[in-house]
Amino acid sequence: MIPYHHQISNINGAEIVLQPHIPETGHYAYKPTDHHGPTLYYAAAPIQKAFGHGDTASLDGDLLRCTPLIFAVLAVVLAFLAVRKATKSALSATFATVLLAAAPIFMFYATDFIQEMLLASFSVGMLWAAVGYTHSLGHQPSAEKRRFK
Repeated sequence: MIPYHHQISNINGAEIVLQPHIPETGHYAYKPTDHHGPTLYYAAAPIQKAFGHGDTASLDGDLLRCTPLIFAVLAVVLAFLAVRKATKSALSATFATVLLAAAPIFMFYATDFIQEMLLASFSVGMLWAAVGYTHSLGHQPSAEKRRFK
């Protein structure tokens, strides 16, 4: 088993159990010392409940790591879609996706119960939306405009 990231043991310390009331009640109480907010906790709660770990006493640490992993896979898929739409090339999209997925920092954060994969996934999702929006307006780069003169 991979050791936990230092943020889990330091910042989230007692919160490795998600915030005691989220799995049971579905509500988050703001804590000024929790700098990241409830997004990761809300995303992890349904996964824990689906596998029978709905209360804080039975939470599974390895299952907690599935939440950022799901968002990492989503980021890779969205990156492929964004690059393919922007470049119209499956080869470029595959190359960019492999570079992203194989990046050591990406792999490191994808398996720890911390917020970074959610941030990466939401950022790539915004990139995908921006590319789609610009294409819907008809701003598609042509081969003439891409060549250097």
